[in-house]
Amino acid sequence: MQRETALVTGAGRGLGRATAWRLHQDGYAIAVNYSQSSDAADSLVREITADGGVARAYHADISNPQDVASLFERVCAEMGGVDVLVNNAGVSPARAPIRDYDVNDFDRMLAVNVRGTFLALQQAARRMRSGGRIVSISSSTVKLDAPGAGPYAATKGAVERLSAILVKELAGSGIRVNVVAPGLALTDLVIESNTEEQIEEVKQMIPMGRLAEPQEVADAVAYLVSDRASFVNGAVLSVNGGLV
Repeated sequence: MQRETALVTGAGRGLGRATAWRLHQDGYAIAVNYSQSSDAADSLVREITADGGVARAYHADISNPQDVASLFERVCAEMGGVDVLVNNAGVSPARAPIRDYDVNDFDRMLAVNVRGTFLALQQAARRMRSGGRIVSISSSTVKLDAPGAGPYAATKGAVERLSAILVKELAGSGIRVNVVAPGLALTDLVIESNTEEQIEEVKQMIPMGRLAEPQEVADAVAYLVSDRASFVNGAVLSVNGGLV
């Protein structure tokens, strides 16, 4: 029996890497998308292959329509189709008040977080067979109203609305669309875009007193694409320790 294929965008590191590895453990063949971290993507492919799995690395700028269309074409041709899409690719520049926010940083977030998610959802809607599953990564920041996080929260709010509307547009197709909204997780992106003081501030707000491990977010994605979630469609699953 041929393995189902999971395409994970931005899978070279962080939540994407943890999710790709988790889905490999569940028996999926993994299409590892990356934009810049080719060494990390190749390393992940080697690790999955060494563990008895199937994986291929695919370079694509997720904000580029031609790249995204080519990505889906290649994965379909070389891996038999896309059965699961995880929209994980995203950027989060340093936090700053709206009045001081660098418009170039905002434009970059719009390009990757919103345009990139839209393009991948569009291709999935066109190419996925009945029974496909889509999970997009949002953020608990959408509901937190944290000063300095406005532009980022806005882009992730757009991810949630695109996903919710796609649920209705795909009615009757057999394709499920859900969202995972993590709080801060211990990833390179979080460490790079937040000061130690900001991270500690968030920890103090979380009833469980810590940040999420990437594996815990990956487990939530794995649940939503599994048969255990066969009647879960249009959900936003928070993974934030009670923060929101």
